[in-house]
Amino acid sequence: MKLKTKYVEIYTVVTLIVCGTILILKDKMSLSKKLNAILMLISCVHCWEESKWAGGYFDLILNNFKLKGKVDDDIAYTVLTDLALVATLIPCLTDKFPFKYMSAGMGLFECASHTLGIKMYNMEKPYVPGMYTSWLWGIAAIIRVLKEKNI
Repeated sequence: MKLKTKYVEIYTVVTLIVCGTILILKDKMSLSKKLNAILMLISCVHCWEESKWAGGYFDLILNNFKLKGKVDDDIAYTVLTDLALVATLIPCLTDKFPFKYMSAGMGLFECASHTLGIKMYNMEKPYVPGMYTSWLWGIAAIIRVLKEKNI
């Protein structure tokens, strides 16, 4: 089993525990925590999509900046999975600003980077790994912010 798959599985367990707890305690949980739990679930699915169909995105970035070397996708995706776990777990635990918007911010960043990645790197295929779930995450992030602001 590759390292990145192991970390995605750990992320899945943590996500199920957090989302299950929020679902069980839904009457005692704030709207912010409930919305962030949804973003955490989408983020977890996003990490599965990226780990299943890894696309060498980091090598594209290195080549774009004319840097030599090769990125170990396994380690890079593990670091990103850890980042996603932290960025989505903290908002489920606290309603304090700016932490409560971390998962929404990461969702918007992921949506933009996956969408712009196709244009920036002149990719032949109209898909980069994680693109579909990043769009879902971005849309959910916008809804999350608007829902709480009652706009």
